[in-house]
Amino acid sequence: MSRRCPEWGQEVVCSSRFEAVADQGANLALAASRLGVSTEVIGNVGEDAAGTRICRELGEVGIGLEEVETTPGGSTPMTIAAVRPDGERAFLCDLGCLKNFDSTAMARHWSGACEAKVVALVGSSNLPSLD
Repeated sequence: MSRRCPEWGQEVVCSSRFEAVADQGANLALAASRLGVSTEVIGNVGEDAAGTRICRELGEVGIGLEEVETTPGGSTPMTIAAVRPDGERAFLCDLGCLKNFDSTAMARHWSGACEAKVVALVGSSNLPSLD
């Protein structure tokens, strides 16, 4: 296996891969849930297999999903990370339905956040419509 990243127009065969179901917010919720903290996620997924899988897997561990919207006909965001042996990473992101998740969408669900003891806003760099 090669230890270098491909140049444009080339292919490099990898030695392994890992697939995670969640983004930054869901990963934080998963970690908190594993520590016994009750969690609720405010977010957005597409009306596709990836969105269904994310909600199913988070729901199975008890994470609250009442404030997660599903965008009809939308695609769930996806990021592909390439990691070199030295740990340096490169990311390819398709924001999918998140590119339209804005302050109006957040406001629809904010009452759920107001009742929380702690609120974490993560992944905001992937929410271009949210100031």
